[in-house]
Amino acid sequence: LFANWLSAEANEANHIKRDTPVMCVIGNPPYAVSSTNKSEWIQNLIADYKKDLNEKKINLDDDYIKFIRYGQHFIDKNGSGVLAYISNNSFIDGITHRQMRKNLLLTFDKIYIIDLHGSAKKNETAIDGSKDENVFDIQQGVSINIFIKTGNKKKTELGEVFHFDIFGNREFKYSTLNDNDLISLDFKLLSYEQPYYFFVPKQLSDKKYDSWFSLNELFVNVNNGVKTDRDSLFIGEKKSDIENRFKTLLGGELTKQFIDEFRVVDSGSFKITERIKSKKFDLGFIKNILYRPFDIRSIYYDPKIVSRPAQKVMQHMLKENIALLCCRQQSTFDFQHILVTNLLSEVCTVSLQTKETTYTFPLYLYSENNAQQTIDQSTERTPNLNAAIVQQIAEKLGLTFVPEKSSPPLEGCPSGGVVNTSSQANTSTKEVLTTINNIPIYRNFVENLPHNPALKQLAKDKRKEGILSEVLFWKQVHKGVFHKIDFDRQRIIGNYIVDFYVKALGLIVEIDGSSHDNKQEYDAKRQAYLESFGLKVFRCSDIDVKKNINAVFTALEKFIINEFGEKTTPAFSHPSSGGELAPIDILDYIYAVLHSPTYREKYKEFLKIDFPRVPYPKDAATFWQLVKLGGEIRQIHLLESPKVEQYITTYPIAGSNEITRSLTTKDIGFELIDEAHKIGRVWINDEQYFDKVPQVAWEFYIGGYQPAQKWLKDRKNRKLEFEDILHYQKIVVALTETERLMREVDGVIGTEL
Repeated sequence: LFANWLSAEANEANHIKRDTPVMCVIGNPPYAVSSTNKSEWIQNLIADYKKDLNEKKINLDDDYIKFIRYGQHFIDKNGSGVLAYISNNSFIDGITHRQMRKNLLLTFDKIYIIDLHGSAKKNETAIDGSKDENVFDIQQGVSINIFIKTGNKKKTELGEVFHFDIFGNREFKYSTLNDNDLISLDFKLLSYEQPYYFFVPKQLSDKKYDSWFSLNELFVNVNNGVKTDRDSLFIGEKKSDIENRFKTLLGGELTKQFIDEFRVVDSGSFKITERIKSKKFDLGFIKNILYRPFDIRSIYYDPKIVSRPAQKVMQHMLKENIALLCCRQQSTFDFQHILVTNLLSEVCTVSLQTKETTYTFPLYLYSENNAQQTIDQSTERTPNLNAAIVQQIAEKLGLTFVPEKSSPPLEGCPSGGVVNTSSQANTSTKEVLTTINNIPIYRNFVENLPHNPALKQLAKDKRKEGILSEVLFWKQVHKGVFHKIDFDRQRIIGNYIVDFYVKALGLIVEIDGSSHDNKQEYDAKRQAYLESFGLKVFRCSDIDVKKNINAVFTALEKFIINEFGEKTTPAFSHPSSGGELAPIDILDYIYAVLHSPTYREKYKEFLKIDFPRVPYPKDAATFWQLVKLGGEIRQIHLLESPKVEQYITTYPIAGSNEITRSLTTKDIGFELIDEAHKIGRVWINDEQYFDKVPQVAWEFYIGGYQPAQKWLKDRKNRKLEFEDILHYQKIVVALTETERLMREVDGVIGTEL
């Protein structure tokens, strides 16, 4: 009997091997960021990886990603199979690849990642500190990826991810792969978390950190820096260089030497020859730009010529302003990627490392004809800040927010036909409006809301449209049938028309239909504006109103109880005392926190994957201490502080002033002279040096650069002018002072983080 069973089992196995095919897709797909494979078929497939990302820049059109999607498609179609690629490894931990990873997890039961590292841009090292090499002669990091689909996993169930690292030289990686298989390698089962689903080990769970506000949430208008695609043409050390260069470029026929030197040829993404046609030189387009830390250069900033002018933000930096500069991700170093500027900034101002794009967060926005403002528009410029977050900070500190330092608080709404009046909640007396679930609900009447009379006819037309979800909602609240609360339809507030409004509560109800699917940024600005008057906004979906209206009204009841119930505080009020809170105070507070060594170390894993989150201030005393320190660091980094002119270095030897040394370990730049005090000399050639340079300044990092080294290296084989010599000594002071002030910041906030 056993022999018969064994024979039958063997026959079944042979049948599977002989007659049941296993779908295998194997290969080494090409890497090409600017892919030319743009057929409608593959673009439709790759759209699955881009769904609901809500990113301003999505890097998911690389050929290797399309090949992964291609293989996944056929295995999905077959119902089972194996996809095995050796490819670029950027998808295993990239932020914009998160939906791609989730999509793969939904398809495959098991995913094995052998991370071979080797990225030339990440400067990774082996565990013992030795060099980490690529398995190919390329710059991109590499991974072997094996995706297995059995067909047994539920469609909504996510697969498992197994990860294994191989660091070291090329020969070691080859031998490790030759000597092992999937069974012998010590894979680590990853515990991934939404929304990122990283295919690398990460520990990212901290409720306290998640409760803080993100830079990207606080600043409404954010964009990456300027990208010229031809820095040697558009950017120069001297204004006269740019003037001469662009008079030539826009003046007529160009020599072959000029075309070759400055790459005046079209590329796939930048048709420069088309852009310069019929353009005339204009001296007014020459502006200053913070090209690298402490390295201010000239740029020909004509947005119609520059490849990616980032005009959304940079137009506001052409006037009096200040901006934080920060990277969203760190691929090479831990977080040190914060800087400040009052000039234009470039996409690599903070770092040149892969993924470490510089984003600009301007403090103010200057008015435009079509601009939506967030806090106030009665002055020429308005704070570029989320009103809801600002209000939380102000109320916690007992301060009054004002748009400008030492100016009275301004209240209103976007102009352009709007009747502006002073509005705030009437909280002088507590009057019960109604009760819900035996809980008293107090009136919160917001007086004198601004409105645009020109919108009256549009509001009237909207009421007549008869949108089904709005009609259904109206039937549930009309004539006070919902807890005797009076609702208005299509109420005008500022330049907006809200769906429903409860005047007695200062409550707005918005029903979001499909038209809101791609308007997240607009909706956020709109809501921030409405909330700036102390109004509360309840949102529900069109689908929920149509299919589950009882749940909608249950949620609305809870919302009203939480916001206006007996134990709630007034929805909106300015403290009667406690001073003013200005935008620059908030910026300086943030700048201090982000320079805390304890903050950087404790939250380094979070800081590698997204914009920093900043704690809400603990109390007014701590807040103002940090504002003072952050302000000092800011002024030092702008080289505006008198402190930077108190030189701590000398330049004692006369000579050519030409930088001939490469400032490397072989062609030494820094020579330690005083071991006890860590003071040395920075040699620019074999005879001349800057003396008494603190080692901490020489080694100090801002972003991906060591400014005391970078500034000199970028001037190799050039002669330093007198102003250059003074400027470099200011940089040394700035870096030394930054290190000192960072320790002071930690003394104030370190134990609270």
